[in-house]
Amino acid sequence: MILRNPASAGRLGRGLIALLATALMLALTAAPGTSHAQPTSTTSSDAISATTTASHPFSDPVWLPLRVPARVDCSKTNCGERSHGYWAIDFLGQLDDPVYAAGAGIAHINTNRGGCRTKAQGVDSGRSVWIDHGAGKVTKYNHLNSIKITDGQRVTPATKIGTVGSTGDIAPCRTKYLHYEVREDGLTGHRIYPGSLFACSSSGRVKMPQAFGVTNWNAHNILKKWTPAASTSCMSANWNATPAKPTVSMTPGPASVKVAWGTPPRGTNKVIVKLERYATSKKAYGRAYHYTLSGAPTSKTLTQLTNGRPYRSTVSFHNAYGNSAWATAKVATPASRPSAPKSPRFLTYPHGKYVHYGWHRSSANGAVVTKYQAAMKCQTKGTYGKWTVVTKSGDVIYHNFPTKKSVCKVMARGANKVGWSKWSTKSVIKK
Repeated sequence: MILRNPASAGRLGRGLIALLATALMLALTAAPGTSHAQPTSTTSSDAISATTTASHPFSDPVWLPLRVPARVDCSKTNCGERSHGYWAIDFLGQLDDPVYAAGAGIAHINTNRGGCRTKAQGVDSGRSVWIDHGAGKVTKYNHLNSIKITDGQRVTPATKIGTVGSTGDIAPCRTKYLHYEVREDGLTGHRIYPGSLFACSSSGRVKMPQAFGVTNWNAHNILKKWTPAASTSCMSANWNATPAKPTVSMTPGPASVKVAWGTPPRGTNKVIVKLERYATSKKAYGRAYHYTLSGAPTSKTLTQLTNGRPYRSTVSFHNAYGNSAWATAKVATPASRPSAPKSPRFLTYPHGKYVHYGWHRSSANGAVVTKYQAAMKCQTKGTYGKWTVVTKSGDVIYHNFPTKKSVCKVMARGANKVGWSKWSTKSVIKK
């Protein structure tokens, strides 16, 4: 989102831009073996279906989101005072030029605010759409004049999601442009380098920014290069070649969970694990954290978690075409053995016939303490005998040991589903 001077070249009418393009030949430099692409009208050839399936809804966002030629403006730091300071690309076009999804995914309406903003308000997204491409990868399309999708709609690069506009820009917001972003970790995650974008031109498939003679979007000369007139003629329904949805399991451990999914399918080049922690106060799972694992591992143990707090996890496989659908999520609660009870809570010798022994409850450490053990051994002629151990089910935290001995030692421990705690400190009692 960029502040613009109303007198800038980005405000020229379509006719003047076409004349300028013809006169100055501001065409992109085509890849080797292709001719120069001129800013002319789009072609209408469509080679791909406009639908996906629930089992294969995603593909990587690698396609130019415009079909009508546009000039390439700011990317990150190549616009001086107008620079974003973060990764995004501005494409300068004309009002109501069609905008398409950069890859297959689930489309959402982010904001639907028309009109301009004041300098005090600052630039915002205006009318904006975002697309979930799986595994936390998101593309975002700002300043649209109109939105053409419904929230939750499955889309492909053949789907028109909106039109170029200036909504959310600073008044008088005459510049018509698309602000395009790629993010990781969801819509509120960090912006990342958009990567190369492809377009199907009349001369074949064009790869940008390499076709402009640079290898990085931030290295091009702003407003000097045009994207080509494009179609879907060289695209294919490659979301059908993404991996099948994984099946996951979760095993809790001490302040950890192990997420496993078996051997990924052939061609998998990374595995993305998503983890969410349950927020008790909100009674809902909170922000998702994504862990990207290179290659084709079969499991991941996630550590430094909170015992007793439920965690939900799912997994996506990625190959050369994109991400699989998310696995059905599983839930596990990390837990450790209980802490050793503090002891004694009380320790007496009523009537000299038994030892009355109590201890404090163990800290559960993520799993309910279900039983305790109490142990006692006593002296006979100055020598201690063997420990006598009794098990107390539930929340019983005392025991009476019958004995006529004069000197005894006692201790206690608790257990949850993970196992037994350590024994408490030994206490000595004498008549």
